[in-house]
Amino acid sequence: MIGYNNKIFAETNENNVVLSTSEGTQIKIELDNSEEIIDKKVYKVENGVKQELIIQPSRKKTDYRMEFNLENEEYLKIAQDEFGNDTNSANIFNKNGESIAVVLIPISKAENGKEVDVEVSVENKNVLKIEVEPSVQSTFVQIQALSYSYSDYFSSGKWITRDGLISLSLSPKKLVYERHSNPNLHAAIGVDSWNKVVNKHSSSSNWKNTAQMKNQYICHRDYAQGFKTPWNLEPARPLVSYAETVKHACNNPL
Repeated sequence: MIGYNNKIFAETNENNVVLSTSEGTQIKIELDNSEEIIDKKVYKVENGVKQELIIQPSRKKTDYRMEFNLENEEYLKIAQDEFGNDTNSANIFNKNGESIAVVLIPISKAENGKEVDVEVSVENKNVLKIEVEPSVQSTFVQIQALSYSYSDYFSSGKWITRDGLISLSLSPKKLVYERHSNPNLHAAIGVDSWNKVVNKHSSSSNWKNTAQMKNQYICHRDYAQGFKTPWNLEPARPLVSYAETVKHACNNPL
C-alpha cells in the first residue's frame, strides 16, 4: 500500500513507484522481485524516490532490474564522467535529448563495510539492469531516482561582458559542485546540470563553441567549485582538450 509513514513512500511489498520530474512528466518505475532480495524499502525524498535493498549472501551475481514506463519517447542512458568513462549511474532523457532525471547507484557495501562491486547497464532504453557481485555477507544497495530543475543547480545565470569577452556567468549552488566521494553521483549530476545550462542559454546569439564551453563548465565544477564563483564560460576561447582546459585554470588562452 502506497502511503506515508514518516519518510516511507511505499511499503516493502510494493513493486512500483512514480517519479515526478521537474518538467511535469510522471514516470512509473516497476521494481524487480529477485529471490535474493531479503528486504526492500522505498522512500519518498526531496526531488524523487530512494530504494534500499538488502541482498542475501550468494555465490553468484544478483541481477536486479528497474523498468521505467517511458511512454513519450524518453530513454535511459548511462552517465559518463569528464573523461568519457561509463559510471554506475544514468540519466533519463526526453525525446528532445534533454535530461529530465538522474538515477544514482551509490557504492554498495556488505555488512562488514567492505565495498561490493556493482555494474549498471541499460536494456531496451528503458530498463536499468543492476548486477551485484557475490558476497559472503548480506549486501546493502541504495538506488535513487531524482529530478532537478535549473534553479536547483543555480541561483542565477546571465550573459555579461568581462575583460572585453562575452561570458555566461553562472552562480552555482552546492548541489551542482559538491564533490561526492562516489563518482557515480558526481557524473550523473554533471550530465544533468550541464544539460540544464544548454537548455536555458543556448538559444542566445551569444552561445557558440559548445564543446569548449562544456570543458570550461566541467573544469569549474571540478576545481573552482564554491571557492571561486561565479563561473564564467566564454564562447570565444578556442577548443582544446579537457586536460588543456584544466592546465590553464579553466580559461585557456585566446
